[in-house]
Amino acid sequence: MSKPSSCINNILPPEILQKIFLLSAESLHDALHISTTCQLWRKLIFNPFFIEHYWIFDDKHRKKGLIRWWNFNENIPDQDNPFRNYSITNCPLGKCANFKDDSEITEEEEPKNTIDRGSDYTVAFWLLIPEIGDEPRCIFMVRDDDWDYTRSAGVAIDETNFLSIVFASTISERIIQSNVQMKPDQWYHIVLVQECIPGDEKPQQHLWINGKLELTEEVPIAAFSSTAEVCFFFSILWNHSIADVSYWSRRLLPLEIRAIYEQKTSVDKVNMAKYIFEHLNS
Repeated sequence: MSKPSSCINNILPPEILQKIFLLSAESLHDALHISTTCQLWRKLIFNPFFIEHYWIFDDKHRKKGLIRWWNFNENIPDQDNPFRNYSITNCPLGKCANFKDDSEITEEEEPKNTIDRGSDYTVAFWLLIPEIGDEPRCIFMVRDDDWDYTRSAGVAIDETNFLSIVFASTISERIIQSNVQMKPDQWYHIVLVQECIPGDEKPQQHLWINGKLELTEEVPIAAFSSTAEVCFFFSILWNHSIADVSYWSRRLLPLEIRAIYEQKTSVDKVNMAKYIFEHLNS
């Protein structure tokens, strides 16, 4: 009996198969996994053309896990933009939002984009601080969907300016410090990835800073109830700039995170094919 892949290969021309792979693979990881099935499929998928077109950033491809994205480009209106009273300037990433003491983040009347406690997600953004502070500053939190700030998890800068993961509950607060101490007037690429491992009720959170995995911590059950929503409440009490804020319903792959940082670019302009084939033997 012929193998299923052989039958499909005999029925459909390679161009149609490649189109199917482009539209159906939910993540780059899935696409690369499919490429191991047979030689033809590897040839169709594991090449610069396929990977470059897979990452084309348009409405058709947003279904691959991108939930919300704020790039602060005045020519492309941001949907459901919660940021207010900020100025837009040019930066190496294109556009960035500059927040001052009178800036604010508006809160929606109803929670949006709720996620199950047992779901993967990613929050990624670029951050610059113009001056060093001496007080803890929250960057963003994932909080309980009943709008209770006492059950939350997120990323903050502690009083010594080290980037940290924070877990808060009605019982306690945990601050896990990374080895990265922020310096003024430098852009940092910050990515928080939640990974839910089958059979383990406690998700893990991975903090990536400038393309390197700096922290991995289990999420305490007390930090969440059954569901949670991502809430970006960047503190209004300190000056900072942010760029290319994105929220995903999946884990960004390490190679995706490294590519974005190495190319110093935004998620819509990263060249995954270039990154993968430049690092193929490294």
